[in-house]
Amino acid sequence: MVLSLSGGGELRRSGAVIVLLGVLVSSAIASNGADASGAELRGPVVRPFSTGVGINPWRLPEGRFAPARLTLRQWIAEPDGSHPPALKGELLELDRNLRIDARGVPTCDSGGRLAVARGPEEFGEVCGDAQVGRGSIRVEVQFADQPPLKVRSRFRIGNGGYRKGVLTLYIYSYLPAPITRSVVVTAKVDRGGRGRYRHRMHLRVPRIASGAGSIERFDLILGRRILSAACPDGLLTVLTDATFYDATGRTNGEAHTCRRKRTSKRHSTHRRWDLPSLFAWGARRAS
Repeated sequence: MVLSLSGGGELRRSGAVIVLLGVLVSSAIASNGADASGAELRGPVVRPFSTGVGINPWRLPEGRFAPARLTLRQWIAEPDGSHPPALKGELLELDRNLRIDARGVPTCDSGGRLAVARGPEEFGEVCGDAQVGRGSIRVEVQFADQPPLKVRSRFRIGNGGYRKGVLTLYIYSYLPAPITRSVVVTAKVDRGGRGRYRHRMHLRVPRIASGAGSIERFDLILGRRILSAACPDGLLTVLTDATFYDATGRTNGEAHTCRRKRTSKRHSTHRRWDLPSLFAWGARRAS
């Protein structure tokens, strides 16, 4: 498990320090590959698996949520350079100060699937008003008795709407030769339990090239249309729990610092008086 801090700022509150220490403790357990009793933990301990978190803007309100852009970057590899296993699914647990809300945003499901089957450039024409994010993906394809090939593609994230309180997002990509087909990853977003993490995103990845394709890296960006953030304690954290088609798994945590933005005197929220209101106020005081 890898913990990295990006950005600047100081952790000024004890709550942020406690959370950071908790992530570090779980990181140490995961990297050792065994618990206190000596039992082996799930998943390989040598596979490099890391997550990068970015937030824009870096300065965020302390007591309220403001529109923001969240970037999640992930790398999957084997230390010896061999073909990595194929990603099957992943659970992303987002900090309680990261909020996802797609209410009021147009939806697009079947139309987006048809569009991406003809290429990523068609998505904007068919489902452009439902796009809530974007990104890119890199896949290594390893067919039997053939050298590995790497393919790259951009993807678009479309809003699939709510059902029984669960938000569905569709990640549409079109991979070039030798795959030459569309890949649609489904993401279900729901509310988790209380504590540091609230929103959970469940990613379900289909088999790519009949299992011969493995994701090496993806960059996922959720846009301001559905994401907002706050910075009450200077820290935003994300936990990831990935599973692979070879029945292994890997857990990772990432902490990102943010700077609290306070209301300046120049942009004070005090009432601005016009002349009629000022006269009316003076008349009330006089009476």
